[in-house]
Amino acid sequence: MPAGPESGVPPATRGGPGREAGDPVARYLEDRTREGVWPGAVWIVEERGRVLSKGSVGLRARIPEPAPAAADTIYDLASLTKPLATAGLLALLEEDGTLDLEAPASELLPGLGCAQGGSPTLLDLALHRAGLPAWRPFYLFAKTADRVLNDVVHLPPEAPCGARVLYSDPSYILLGEALRRVTGASLDSLFTRRIASPAGSPSIVFGPLAGSKDGVAPTEQGNRFEREKAAAFVPAGTGPPDPARFRSELIHGEVHDGNAHALGGVAGHAGLFGDAAAVARLAREFAGAGCGVFGPRALARFRENATPGFEEGRTLGWKRAVRGAREAEGVLSPEAFGHTGFTGTSIWIEPGTARIHVLLTNRVHPEVRDIDMTAMRRGFHAVAKDLV
Repeated sequence: MPAGPESGVPPATRGGPGREAGDPVARYLEDRTREGVWPGAVWIVEERGRVLSKGSVGLRARIPEPAPAAADTIYDLASLTKPLATAGLLALLEEDGTLDLEAPASELLPGLGCAQGGSPTLLDLALHRAGLPAWRPFYLFAKTADRVLNDVVHLPPEAPCGARVLYSDPSYILLGEALRRVTGASLDSLFTRRIASPAGSPSIVFGPLAGSKDGVAPTEQGNRFEREKAAAFVPAGTGPPDPARFRSELIHGEVHDGNAHALGGVAGHAGLFGDAAAVARLAREFAGAGCGVFGPRALARFRENATPGFEEGRTLGWKRAVRGAREAEGVLSPEAFGHTGFTGTSIWIEPGTARIHVLLTNRVHPEVRDIDMTAMRRGFHAVAKDLV
């Protein structure tokens, strides 16, 4: 059945050359929307700025009232913050001599817990090889942003530095704080001044978003997902987590991630919001096909696999389309690099052709369900790779 009022799925709005004859990407995303994988989606596939496919399908919001997704719908970019903002700034500051990525991270972060028995560098943190855990509900026990940061700094490692590559939100929280300390500027202002505005994407900003939320895709109703995860970190015999530490309202225009929310919405691991066109323009900079925000040294950092021999091929802020990247491995070239966000977002970049794949969804709205987003993204890349 075609997408439309009868199916409850608004039809795709498409753009780009040759789309009138039918777009396999649009069909794929329409089908996934009809299946209920996400409320809706907005996407762009381009090569050196030439649009191969773009459009929107489905809804940006299911509650409190259904609202259709559109090309300019703004999404919580979640962990795309890591490469777009934090890693991008690290590369720029290395290029201009402000920062030495090979220096011990403890020089900027005294008392660093993961430095016990080793000396992890800023690059170790950026490559997720400093031994820190994937996630902790810091906001559950720390009632101010300063206390959250203090607890992250003193977080003990789960593994020795360099022993393994373990994706870690705390590592990027630390990097965001390191950037603030070395520059004396807030992460949001630094990102806007050094990356977003020069790239022509000043609309990509950290939340919370001011003004009307019309056109902004909401995420979860409350914090049920993190509340259930946090229960494992409450000391035995003390009962369930304090419900006052979690939001109960619809999360709309403020970051979904609980730790980023506790840090005021501006953090090294999450917090950015943006629309697909602005994200694609920014992605061009990392492909070396934009306005020239990054120089050769930074572009090399984004492309070169700095964790050979590990399960994941990590570059500065990104992962390569090799082992451990099931959404892209064997579909995109091994040189491709990308990142995903928990809310349902992703970017993948082919550096040789400057082909960019942007997929934005709010698959966590109005609740987080058990969805194989890796398979959904892999399918998106598979149908997009042959576009000409």
